Amino acid sequence: CDKAYAVSAFAIAILLHLLQHAFGFTNVLIVYSGRRGVHLHVTDPHAIAMSNEARSAVVDYIRQDKNVDTLASSPLRGLVNMYKLMPLVMYAFERSWVEEMNLLDSLEKRTDFVNMLDLTHHTLRNLADDVGEASTSGAAWALIQGRIMGAAELPKWYKERLENAVLTYVWPRIDENVSRASNHLTKAPFCAHKGSRRVAVPIHRASYQLWNPDRAPSLDDFGKEA
Repeated sequence: CDKAYAVSAFAIAILLHLLQHAFGFTNVLIVYSGRRGVHLHVTDPHAIAMSNEARSAVVDYIRQDKNVDTLASSPLRGLVNMYKLMPLVMYAFERSWVEEMNLLDSLEKRTDFVNMLDLTHHTLRNLADDVGEASTSGAAWALIQGRIMGAAELPKWYKERLENAVLTYVWPRIDENVSRASNHLTKAPFCAHKGSRRVAVPIHRASYQLWNPDRAPSLDDFGKEA
């Protein structure tokens, strides 16, 4: 999962932005989970004092009815546009999902992505076949983006459909139960993950994008001679 840390880094960027600009929360401790995710502990006094109903409202606002298995909703895209996050979303998708994690490296993945768009315009009739012939994951994405975003004759909703597909992949997945209920069990910083045996250590806010999970201390390291 270390290679996919960029997913968590992007989630941190989105959540920090919304927590501050939508709710005024600025005291946020970022902690590596010990495996593949991150924990954000919001310690502003007015955040700590929130009722479960208010906490749920925050979760619902960020989630915007996002379902992992379906295209992102128009309300979610509206939220992204309101906070001018779409350029960051598209950049992160291309750099991290497509280029670093090779999201579109196989014919099956490319076909699934194109089919998810469900676009029927005559200019896109052969899109799946053309994308299948691309040499790399990045080339496949460039072709998809160019044929849809760069076509003046396509209706606006076609381009919005592509944005919704991208949001389906990159929008943060939140542990809703721990976020909604103040009495839910919360993993404290400096605990070790039972599977990876890595310690959940804080990540400096100024450098979380450069964090490498492999740098986290492990229980296996304790007791070793320096």
